[in-house]
Amino acid sequence: APTAAPADSPRRVHVRTVDASGALDDAIVLAGPHDTGSRARVAVGPAGIAVTFVEQDGAYAVVGRCAAP
Repeated sequence: APTAAPADSPRRVHVRTVDASGALDDAIVLAGPHDTGSRARVAVGPAGIAVTFVEQDGAYAVVGRCAAP
């Protein structure tokens, strides 16, 4: 999500989960050391979720697992 109006403004990655009823959880905000992140990609598999994104100095990956209901 942009943190300001211009098209080249800094961005952050917002990740939300959806439960079985369709309700959204609060967003988890992902960002690199410079507090930005863009071009996010998500991969989901039986072992969990991976989110990748880039920032001005590199690419980052965050790996997580959803809690069992």
